[in-house]
Amino acid sequence: WRTLTYFIVIIDIELIDQFLITGLLSVWIFGFIMAWKRSVVAGWIFIFWFLFLLGTIIMDRGGLEYPVVGVVIGLPGLILGILYILWGRKLKKILPGQVAEVLPDP
Repeated sequence: WRTLTYFIVIIDIELIDQFLITGLLSVWIFGFIMAWKRSVVAGWIFIFWFLFLLGTIIMDRGGLEYPVVGVVIGLPGLILGILYILWGRKLKKILPGQVAEVLPDP
């Protein structure tokens, strides 16, 4: 029984790690897709992705053996998220004025 229980626990732990890695990849892809049309939403998704990655590092899950590597992998996502948020806010301020100048009055 001990051996069987041991294998079941190991398989469950590996499945959790695979789900976490798949979830991180899915969130990254979703943020990349959202970056084309809604940059502010994409920025928040990338910041959420970074926090989720930090959570996996702190909880020692996700298959990362070295926490520093996880932080180095996550920093570009954090920087990208901040830049998308700033860029989206800048576009929100610029675009309404430009659209009004370009479109003729009906």
